Amino acid sequence: MGTPKKINSSCKIYNYINRIELMEITRTNSKHKDFVSLVKLLDAELAQADGADHQFYAQFNTIEKLNHVVLVHCDGGGMCLRSDKSFR
Repeated sequence: MGTPKKINSSCKIYNYINRIELMEITRTNSKHKDFVSLVKLLDAELAQADGADHQFYAQFNTIEKLNHVVLVHCDGGGMCLRSDKSFR
């Protein structure tokens, strides 16, 4: 695995392929510590964006029983996530 280069017009494809090699994908649930950390960061941003309405929206953004969570760690640092929640 090589070190990814900065994106420019001549190495976009090389950079994209290298980044795929540097991703670590984890299937987990809502108890994973990295997932909980990311959700806390997201909640802080949403609180700012929602303003006075945050308490209303926060009731729908619970994570207690998410059985299907996918975390992607990139370059040992950045992360993204996806989870699915059943609505009944």
